[in-house]
Amino acid sequence: MTNFLLICSCPKCCSFFHFPMHDLLNNIKVQAIIGPETYLEAKLLAPIADKVKVPIFSFAGSPSMQYPFLYQIKEDESVMSKSITTLVDSFGWREVVYLYDDIERGREILSYFLESFQDKSIRVSQGSEVPDLSTDDQITKELQKIKITHTRVIVLHMSSLSAYRVILIAKGLGMVSENYAWIVVYKTIDILQPVENEVIESYQGVIGLRTYIPASSKLLNLTTRWYNECYEKSPSLALREVSVLAIWAYDTIWALAESVQRLGVHFQKQDLRV
Repeated sequence: MTNFLLICSCPKCCSFFHFPMHDLLNNIKVQAIIGPETYLEAKLLAPIADKVKVPIFSFAGSPSMQYPFLYQIKEDESVMSKSITTLVDSFGWREVVYLYDDIERGREILSYFLESFQDKSIRVSQGSEVPDLSTDDQITKELQKIKITHTRVIVLHMSSLSAYRVILIAKGLGMVSENYAWIVVYKTIDILQPVENEVIESYQGVIGLRTYIPASSKLLNLTTRWYNECYEKSPSLALREVSVLAIWAYDTIWALAESVQRLGVHFQKQDLRV
C-alpha cells in the first residue's frame, strides 16, 4: 500500500514562493507538486522542478518539450474554446469580445478561440488584457472600448474575483442587460460556491461553462467525505459540491499512487510526499 503525505501550501496564507521551493525540495523532500493555478507560477517553477526531476502537475501550464517534468491536469483549452464556439453559434451570434487576466497564458488561449470561431465564421472583434492588478479606471476604459464597438457578446477567461470586478463595473456602464451576453469559463465559476452572496448575485444572467463530470459512487463518496471534513473544520464554509479543480487534483494523487505501486517504487522515507 502506498501512503501519501500531503504538504499543503494555501494561496491565501503562503504561496509556493513564500514557502521557498528549495525548502520543499531539499528539506521536506517532496516527490511531486500539484496545483500551480496560473501560467506564470507554472512557468517559474518548471525549470527548478526539471533540475531536480520532480514532476509538477499544474492547472495552468501546458506540457512542452522544454519542460518535460511539467504536466497539465485539466482539459485542453481547445475543448473549452470549441464548447463556447458551439454555444455562441447556437444563438446565431456572429461577433464576440474576449477578455482575459492571465497575460502569459491568455494570448495562447486566444489563438484557440480564433481558430475555433473562424471555423464557424464568427469574428473576434477584440482580445483585451485585464490583469489582476488593474485599477477600476483601467477596467472602465477597456469596457468603454467594447461599448463603442457595439459588440454584445463578451467572453471572460479570468478568476472569479477579476470577473466580479469587471461585471460590477460593466453594470454601472449599462452593459449587463438583455442587450448583452456574458460568458464565463470554469476558471471563473468553479470556485463561486464559498464566496459571498453579493458576488454570486452579480453573476445573475451570466452564462457559465463548466466541465461535466458524470455522477458515480466514487464521486458521491468523495463529496460526502469532503463535506464532512469541511464541516468539522468550519461548518459555515462546508460545501456539498466539490470543485472541478479539486476533483482533478484528487484524481492526480490517485494516479500517482497507482503508478508508484505498479512500478514497485520505494522511497527512503515511508511516505510519498506531495
